[in-house]
Amino acid sequence: MLRFLDTARGQIIAIACGALLATFVVVVILAALSQPANPPLPPGPWPPTLQIMTLVKALAGAPAAERPAIARSISSDDLRVRLERAEPCSASASGYWTDSLTSLLREGLHDRVGSLSVKVCMREDGVSRMLRVETTVEGEFVTIDTTLQEGLSQLIIVTFPVLLTVSFLFLLVIALSVWTLARINRPLRELAGTVEKFGQDVANKPLPVRGAVEIRQLIQAFNRMQERVTELMEERRRMLMAVGHDLRTPLTRLKLRVELEPALEGRGDISRDLDLMQKMVNGALAYLNDEPDGEPFEIVDLGSLIESVALEFQDDGHDVSFTGAYGLECRCQATAITRAVANLIENSCRYATQTRVDVRAGVEQVVINVSDNGPGIPAGERERVLSPFERLDPARAAEGRLGLGLSIVSDIVRWHGGELVLLDAEPQGLLARITLPMNAAGDNQASIALEGV
Repeated sequence: MLRFLDTARGQIIAIACGALLATFVVVVILAALSQPANPPLPPGPWPPTLQIMTLVKALAGAPAAERPAIARSISSDDLRVRLERAEPCSASASGYWTDSLTSLLREGLHDRVGSLSVKVCMREDGVSRMLRVETTVEGEFVTIDTTLQEGLSQLIIVTFPVLLTVSFLFLLVIALSVWTLARINRPLRELAGTVEKFGQDVANKPLPVRGAVEIRQLIQAFNRMQERVTELMEERRRMLMAVGHDLRTPLTRLKLRVELEPALEGRGDISRDLDLMQKMVNGALAYLNDEPDGEPFEIVDLGSLIESVALEFQDDGHDVSFTGAYGLECRCQATAITRAVANLIENSCRYATQTRVDVRAGVEQVVINVSDNGPGIPAGERERVLSPFERLDPARAAEGRLGLGLSIVSDIVRWHGGELVLLDAEPQGLLARITLPMNAAGDNQASIALEGV
C-alpha cells in the first residue's frame, strides 16, 4: 500500500479520495447539526401554511374567552391576528400563492373552519405585499395578515448555509489539490530546466532525487546519463590532446632534419608544410583545451570592452569602426566574450576591407553586431560553418585554418545562454549577430555614441 502511495498515480488518487471523504464528513456533520423538523413541512408555500394552520388549530382548541389573548401573544411584525372582519384591501388577482395556500389550508384544517378566503394585498406602505387569510372559527371571524415569502428568496434563505459550506469546502479541496500537484510536479520542472540547459553545459550538478517513485527513477536515470556523457567527453578530449601532443615530437624532429639538410630538394615547400601542420595541431589543441567554465562571471561595461577589441584591430591597420552604447553593464565572462568578438572581427578582416562593430541594448538582452562588406556566406551554408572543423572552401586549410573560429564563438555564446546568428549585411557582406541575456544589467541607461547598424 505504501509503495502504491509513493507513485504519482497513487498520490493523485489519494487526493481525489481525500476530497470525497472530506466532503462526506462535512455533509454528515451538517445533517446532524441541522436537525430537520419532524414532521416534514408540506409542499408548496410552506412557511405561511405552517404558521396559519398552527394558529387556527390553537384558536379552535381554546375557549372563546382566551382567544383574544392568544391572538395578541402570537401577533408580531410579520404576523398579525385579529378576531374581527378586516377592512377591505387592494387585492391582486388569484395566482399560484393564493390557490396553493387555499388548497393546503382546506386539506389540513378540514372542518375546523367555516368560510375561507385567501388574498394577496398591498401593505399600507404601498411597496411590499402580504397574504390575508379570512375565515371563521366556530362562527367567530378571524383575519390573519402575514408577510408574503417569495419562492426564490425563501429557497435562498433555506439553502444559503449549505451552499456557503459546500462552496468553502470545494475551494479548500481545490487549493489542497493544486498545492499537492505542484509539490508532485516540482521535481519534473527542475528536471525540465536541467534538460533544457544540458546542451549548453553537460557538467551540471546532479539533480536532487525526490518526488514520486517514477520521478525519482527518471531523475536517477538522467543523472547517470549526464555523468556518462561528461565522462565520455572528457575521455575524448584527453585522447585527442594526447594525440596532438604526440604529434608535436615527430613534427619537431622532421623540422630539425629539414633545417640540417640545406641541399634537400624542395626544402622550402617541406618546411612550409611542416609549419602548416604545426599550426593545425596547435589550433586543435587550443580548441580542445578550452574550458569556458574556468573564468568567473562578472559585471562588465560591455560597450567599453567591445570597443577595446575594435581599437586593437585598428592599431594593426585594419579598417574597423565601432558604434554603440557605453555604460551598458552585463554579467558575463569578459575574456571569453573578448575572444568571441575578436574571432568575428578577425574573420571579417580576412575576407573584407571594412568592418563595423555595434553594441546595443535590446529587450532584456544585449545585441552585438559585427558586419563587413565581404562576399558573405550563402544562406544554406551558415548552419554548417558553425560546426567545428567546417570550412566553406577546403583550400583554406592550406593557410593553417581549421574552421574553428565560428565554432568557438558559437560555443562561448551558448555558454552565456545567448545565440549567434549569421545574416546578410546591407548592401552586401556578412552580419554576425550575438544576443546575450542581460542577466545582471544595471539600471543606468546606456549612452549612445554614434548611430550604428
